[in-house]
Amino acid sequence: MGNGATVGAGVFPAKFSFSTAAANCDNATTPDFVVFNTGLSGSNSQPTIVAYDNLYSGCTSPNTVPLIYWQYNTAYPQGSMTGDASSITTSVVLSGDGSQIAFVQSASSVASLVILKWAKNSSLVQMDTAGNNVMPPSYRSCAAPCMTRMVFNGSPNDTNSAPFYDYANDVLYVGDNAGKLHKFIHIFVSGTPQEITGGGLSSGWPQQIDPSTTALLTSPVYDFSSGNVFVGSSGGKLYHIPGGGASTGGGSQNIVGSATLATTSNSTGITAPPLVDSTAGRVYVFVQTDNSSSCNNGSAHQCFSATYQLTNTFSGSSAGTERTLGGSSVSGGSPDVIAFAGSFDNNYFNSGNATGSLYVCGPDTGGTIPTLYQLPLTTNSLGAATTGPALAAGATNCSPVTEFFDGTNDWAFLSVQADNKTAAPVTCPSGMGCIMSFNVTSASGFGSSKSTSSTALEAGGTSGIVIDNNVTTPSGSQVYFSPLANQSCAGNGSTGSGTGGCATQASQSGL
Repeated sequence: MGNGATVGAGVFPAKFSFSTAAANCDNATTPDFVVFNTGLSGSNSQPTIVAYDNLYSGCTSPNTVPLIYWQYNTAYPQGSMTGDASSITTSVVLSGDGSQIAFVQSASSVASLVILKWAKNSSLVQMDTAGNNVMPPSYRSCAAPCMTRMVFNGSPNDTNSAPFYDYANDVLYVGDNAGKLHKFIHIFVSGTPQEITGGGLSSGWPQQIDPSTTALLTSPVYDFSSGNVFVGSSGGKLYHIPGGGASTGGGSQNIVGSATLATTSNSTGITAPPLVDSTAGRVYVFVQTDNSSSCNNGSAHQCFSATYQLTNTFSGSSAGTERTLGGSSVSGGSPDVIAFAGSFDNNYFNSGNATGSLYVCGPDTGGTIPTLYQLPLTTNSLGAATTGPALAAGATNCSPVTEFFDGTNDWAFLSVQADNKTAAPVTCPSGMGCIMSFNVTSASGFGSSKSTSSTALEAGGTSGIVIDNNVTTPSGSQVYFSPLANQSCAGNGSTGSGTGGCATQASQSGL
């Protein structure tokens, strides 16, 4: 994808279709494809975003290798904006039919929401022409490929918050680096794309969610059950605010929940998006350094990495249930492992979202070694963590956890960025990043001796990991990610080979 290209730590590629029971090659009317942001500034030879199709080894006509489906340099001016190198560093979202994508793009520390209609074309397309780069009123009728770009109100930057799309209402929410939550309407379906602005404290947007104008917000999550939008901040608080559906909604007067879950004295607060279960009415938050009294009691304190469970209607400063993972006993210290999101197992979904387990990566008791933890759920109550295998021999970070049930086995996928263990349970060579899978079909038997099912070297570890399907013909059942550092890329025989930032596909069973 280019020298230094990567989707990014904690950031995910996007996969279409959304079905886990079908796989389509390039010769299909609607083939499967995977979209990767490159994280690089666009140029005449460097895309900011690229998609690949013909993904499966069983694809036989007209090609048997993955193909570039389309690629764009979207880093070009619109309207009064000056030309400047732009990059996409957070996750992209897809329309329901896969024909459009939306993402945040930053230039000169100013964020814009971009909506793009793509067209199949393996050549790099520059989106700087009048026909390709249109103003919002012309977007609905423009012919693909075309895009429109809307600068965030107030011209803040956004380096952490990926857009969340509400498919039922054609509404998109996204945070920024100034503590504000933004709401855009008419994204993929109809009407003129626009940001809702104005309206005051009772129903206005954007809203100053965190009072600090230097607070970075997480990716927001809209909960269709409560109608609330949940978002965390680098200030250590989890907030929820009425989304308002397709109407204005919101309003800082209506922020009914602002739970302080992480200390900011020696950590980055909350950086990972909350995990919202609308069916069970629960919200889960993952923090590197908790806000417990033991972490804030002065000179001799111990800070823990933690997972919190709250109801989706929590009010005031309720902190819900805290389950600690590892921590640091060093005075003034905090756990070194960044807290990314965990994932539920298939037993949880089969139980009607009441029992099962939540798997999350956190530090060991010393606060440095990434370790896999299992947190049981009983009638929606989050239990104390069971310590699983250490994933590295030294201090490093891991990726978010991704789960997939293939019809027989339940798998948990994640990676570490460096210093992998050289002996069982992890068999990647020392000093390298590594992606790995664990069979978590049964919750019993989980512990420090739990072994990996498969591993693969990945320089610097991986981005977030996405799944495609559970299909044997044409040879599906893959995972997709990008390494966080340059490595040798195999290419497809005609393009994409060499050393650089790779777009990677690996088998679920063998990695």
